[in-house]
Amino acid sequence: MTEKFDVGMLGEDIACNYLRSCGYKVLERNVRFPFGEIDIIAQHKNKTLVFVEVKTMNCLSFVNSLKPEDQMTAAKQKKFRRVALAYVASHSQLVRDDKGFQLDVLAIDLFPDGRHEVRHYENAVGE
Repeated sequence: MTEKFDVGMLGEDIACNYLRSCGYKVLERNVRFPFGEIDIIAQHKNKTLVFVEVKTMNCLSFVNSLKPEDQMTAAKQKKFRRVALAYVASHSQLVRDDKGFQLDVLAIDLFPDGRHEVRHYENAVGE
């Protein structure tokens, strides 16, 4: 496994723990389609279906001004939305008419001492 893969998997594990601590139910992880992947599919405590893109970076120094969420380019947002819509098309029973679904981004900083910081951007990806 590569370091990038290991960092990504650690970030997704942290993200799942974070979501659970906030009352979300994690339904699936790493759902793959031919044209993309969804990191986490969860259900908010209010029953809204939530698709979560996890962006994780090692913070080796504070000189680096790039943040994990900066990796969520317009092209990646478009792809994320497309994959979520494909999932909804095949799992419509999970989407309540009064709640719909949302696309969230979790940005995770990993520090050398083992600490981490999570920033949650709810409904961060629009049309």
